[in-house]
Amino acid sequence: MPTPAKAEKIEELADKLNRATVAILVQTQGLNVKDMTELRNRMRAAKLEFQIAKNTLLRIASERNNMTGVDKNIFNGQTAVAFGYDDEVTAAKAVADYTRTSRTVVIKSGILGGRTLTAEQ
Repeated sequence: MPTPAKAEKIEELADKLNRATVAILVQTQGLNVKDMTELRNRMRAAKLEFQIAKNTLLRIASERNNMTGVDKNIFNGQTAVAFGYDDEVTAAKAVADYTRTSRTVVIKSGILGGRTLTAEQ
């Protein structure tokens, strides 16, 4: 049974996954504070919500939304999520543009329409 704080975070993530047209999972391990701030500012400018998430909580949130097409193996390692609520192509382009200029940020995968996308897709 999750603690009340974790249960609240699961509900928040489940709501965001439910409302988002696309969720892009990235690995930001190795970013310093300045680069992380720049990444967050770019995501905000592209109208994306960007946050660090615990894999277990993100997995439980996807299960609560009945996202059976999501591969549970994507929830490993250090994970940050960019939630796009409008256009999924614009969201993917914003994240991909940043990862091309960064040496440390890597796209892990994505969730679109309740199913898993690979980093290449």
